Amino acid sequence: MGSEGDAAPPEAASAPGAPPASPDEQWVFVCESSSCQYDGSSRTRAALTRTVAEQGLGNVRVVRSGCLGLCGAGPAAVTYPAGDVYLRVQPEDAAEMAGAVSAGGGLARRIVRAPQWYRDRIVARLDYLIQYLRRHPASS
Repeated sequence: MGSEGDAAPPEAASAPGAPPASPDEQWVFVCESSSCQYDGSSRTRAALTRTVAEQGLGNVRVVRSGCLGLCGAGPAAVTYPAGDVYLRVQPEDAAEMAGAVSAGGGLARRIVRAPQWYRDRIVARLDYLIQYLRRHPASS
C-alpha cells in the first residue's frame, strides 16, 4: 500500500490452490461480534445474503466477521476491495446496499469516512481472510 492518502488497496492475490478472483468480485463483511450482534448484525447479514441471492448478484459475497474495531456504532460492515466502512446498517438497507456494492459503489447514508490507516489495516486483514475462504469455501 502506498503512502498517499487516497491510494487504492492492492488487488487480492489468490492463494495457491484457491479459485481465482473475479475482477468485479465484491465482498461485504458484517461484524457479528458482541456489540454489533446486540445491535442486530445477524439480521442485517441475513437480509444482505437473501437480497444478493434474490437479485442474482453473483459478484457479491456476504460474510460474517469478527470485530471490525467499530464497537458501539453497529451493525458495522466493511466492503472489500474498497475498504469502505458502513455503520448502523439495518436490514432495510439490504436491497439498496447490495445493488450499490455489486456495481462497485456504496450506500451513501451509511458510509463513514474512515482514516486511511484504518482502511489500509482492515483491507490487509480482509485480504488474508478472503484467501482463507477461497481455500475453504464451506467455511463462509
